[in-house]
Amino acid sequence: MLARVSAEVTLKCEANAEIKNLKWEKENSIILQWQKGVTFVFKGQSEMARSRSHLNMQQFNRGDCSMRIVQLEMSDAGLYTSTANIKEILRVQLVLFNMTSADSKALLVSDNLELLLVSNPATIPQDVSVTCRNPKDKERRAWRINRGQSLTQTLQVEDLQLEDSGDWKCKISTGKASLELSLEVTVAGFHSHDSGPTMLFSRINDTVLLSFVFNFNIRDPPTGFQPEVTSGGVYWSDDPAELGQQKTTLSVSQDGVCWSHECGQSSPGVRGSDLSFRLPRVQFDNAAWYTLVVRFAHKALKKKFHLTVLRVAASSKGPVAPESQVTLICEVSNHSSETVLRWTQVNGSLADTQEKKGAGRFRITLQMFPERFGLWQCSLYDGQKLLQTADFELGMWAVLSMRV
Repeated sequence: MLARVSAEVTLKCEANAEIKNLKWEKENSIILQWQKGVTFVFKGQSEMARSRSHLNMQQFNRGDCSMRIVQLEMSDAGLYTSTANIKEILRVQLVLFNMTSADSKALLVSDNLELLLVSNPATIPQDVSVTCRNPKDKERRAWRINRGQSLTQTLQVEDLQLEDSGDWKCKISTGKASLELSLEVTVAGFHSHDSGPTMLFSRINDTVLLSFVFNFNIRDPPTGFQPEVTSGGVYWSDDPAELGQQKTTLSVSQDGVCWSHECGQSSPGVRGSDLSFRLPRVQFDNAAWYTLVVRFAHKALKKKFHLTVLRVAASSKGPVAPESQVTLICEVSNHSSETVLRWTQVNGSLADTQEKKGAGRFRITLQMFPERFGLWQCSLYDGQKLLQTADFELGMWAVLSMRV
């Protein structure tokens, strides 16, 4: 029989007749003993026998000789025998397990979870298999422990993700017996965590949000979970492999954390779970790789972003003569994959469309005459996926002003 430390177990025992005398032993040491006509149960010398083992005397007339043990301790593991009416009724091996987390620190995304599985190898009849599933019922790790191995086994689950946060179920099997242990695991990280960078697209003068939202509140973390933020910052670089220059820092105080340029402001001020960073009035030279870093006591969490900027302009910034030609320019900053730039006249025909393929930084130009003045739109595509658009109005007022 398998059971968990600190739980309770009932060693089932049934005789074919009314119980007249009963004795429970653990490896030849008396735990409980009772004789019909006696109003009390004799208890053995062990702490378990004296205070944590119980019989239900009201069921003796039905032949029920079961014994219940509460608040199980590892020392309770062993061979138990029950003798009723001077006949051995039951012989059962009680195997106890306990599972805890070996980590005292807060677990972060990509950390490894170390589980401590404790048992008494002398009581295990054969090899043990352990299978652990996360809260999404996804198998995360399976082990086999050979009989006679050490009292404590360290079982490691690698590369934790947010989906691993919650109630874990670990099934222990040996022979035909099995036991399910549960363990609460808290994993801290930011929402939408994935292995790749977040691709962002912007027009000139737009505001871009570098989203960094934790799954917990830094100012009010879950009970028993105290992740300590030590520092942080936003960095930008032209090279994805480099952290680059620091754009701003994370200020850490007893009140919480905030971006240095926002501290003391009424909004947003001290942050709880949302450490998102805004880039206002984006310009073409803001296109770069951005890395948002939050450092904890034992490691740092990082999230990488790539910002691509689309801009449109005309070769002439002032009024033009009716016979003049104007060049419309649409340019995209460095983008990692091949994309398509497409000029389209809004409410125009297919003939009013021009496109160009390219990779990295490139542009498309469009020669304009007065009869084609109006609203034009430049679109950035990756295959069939529209990534960003930017409009440019080439108004007739510029032509009319030359005729006055």
